[in-house]
Amino acid sequence: MEIERPQSSEATARPDTQVLVAITQDGAVWVDGEAVDAHRVGAKVAALVSGDGSVVVQADRRSTTGLLLEVMDRIRQAGVDNVAVAANRGAG
Repeated sequence: MEIERPQSSEATARPDTQVLVAITQDGAVWVDGEAVDAHRVGAKVAALVSGDGSVVVQADRRSTTGLLLEVMDRIRQAGVDNVAVAANRGAG
C-alpha cells in the first residue's frame, strides 16, 4: 500500500506513535497493515492503542476529506483522543 501524504510547513516527527491508520487514494482503510472496514476502524484502533498511546492517520492526498473525517470521528468515538494526521514537511 502506497500513500502520498500531503505537505505541511508545520509537520513534525512523532516517534511515539503506537497505531498507524492509512487511507489509500481509492478509499481503502488500513490499521497497522491490515485492511479494515471504515465502519469498524474505531473499534479496531481502540483495541490496539494503550492508555496514553497515540494514533496517526496517514491519508493519501488524493483520498477524500470526508473519509478522513469519518475515520477520525470513528476513532474518537471509540474513546481514543490522541489522534493526529500525518503530513510531509513542505514549503510554507
